[in-house]
Amino acid sequence: MRHRHGNSSLGLEIVKLFFSEFLSTSYKPKWRISNNIERCTLCGRCESVCCSQAISVSTDNRTWTLNNRRCNKCLKCVMSCPARCLAQVDL
Repeated sequence: MRHRHGNSSLGLEIVKLFFSEFLSTSYKPKWRISNNIERCTLCGRCESVCCSQAISVSTDNRTWTLNNRRCNKCLKCVMSCPARCLAQVDL
């Protein structure tokens, strides 16, 4: 069956089915980045090397946060940390 503009409804249904299956499966990583906040100097080096902008450091509030959904697990932050407070932790 074709619509006015030549789009195939069968193709659209197949795409919808594929992406609904893809999005319904929940990907769970096997590890994450952890910070030993007691050792952290909040220098911000990890934030500056993070290519996915997943790390946020606030010296005013003395906080360090990682958005695990944005993190692409490249480990640049772990390798660049001068205090060696970041680590890869199994879940």
